[in-house]
Amino acid sequence: MEVLPTRKSLVTSQMNLSFLCTTELLVGTPAKPQVVPNPPNTLLDTKWSIGKCFDDAQTQKEMKMVPFRIVKAPNGDAWVEANGQQYFPGHIGAFVLTKMKEIVEAYLGKVVEPGELSWNSLWDPKGLG
Repeated sequence: MEVLPTRKSLVTSQMNLSFLCTTELLVGTPAKPQVVPNPPNTLLDTKWSIGKCFDDAQTQKEMKMVPFRIVKAPNGDAWVEANGQQYFPGHIGAFVLTKMKEIVEAYLGKVVEPGELSWNSLWDPKGLG
């Protein structure tokens, strides 16, 4: 197994995502600075909201501290809104993983098959449970 560092020589990547227009995405560390020029379309560390209810006190507190919109899903979960659409938190992780797969394939010069790619993300244990 080979661990490929990021462009900044890191072996972990934050779960950040920024929609620069309707088609271009920045992921990981490069997405974080977009919070200044593009706050509603820059999603930072959304993993905490996986499985959280919109009406939960912690979710309501987080809503006041993040630059993006947290919205109530049809099932009552906390989802995020960016780029004119609503996404469940796992979808943001899928965006990040898809973009990272593209980066790895460009680096290796070959298609990466399912099961060959692992993403070591930063995780805040306080977000569990």
